[in-house]
Amino acid sequence: LFGGMGELKALMIVWLYSYVPTLLWFFLTSFLYVILPPPRTGSLAGQIFTVLYLFLSFGLLFWKILIYSLTLRFCLKLNLWQIVRVTMVFWPLLILYFALFNRMEIFKIPFA
Repeated sequence: LFGGMGELKALMIVWLYSYVPTLLWFFLTSFLYVILPPPRTGSLAGQIFTVLYLFLSFGLLFWKILIYSLTLRFCLKLNLWQIVRVTMVFWPLLILYFALFNRMEIFKIPFA
């Protein structure tokens, strides 16, 4: 559809590595929940923790985006404009998927 030339097996192997930042984020969040459970205070220590947590989360998100683009670049041999087009098709579908699951209350947070 977008002119990609690659093997599905190589794509799946590299795509599995994109879950490393996600797993790190979930383990880190679980660990930090045990150490410093919410609600965090408005004190200086609580605000510093929140800022550090946000920086770490954005860093892992950037890592995930980088792995996504490198996967498309090297496994499917897409150029920059093809990656942009794939992303422009992929993101609305992903948002629709999350909206549907949210409507079905699958993503409902149990403690909220």
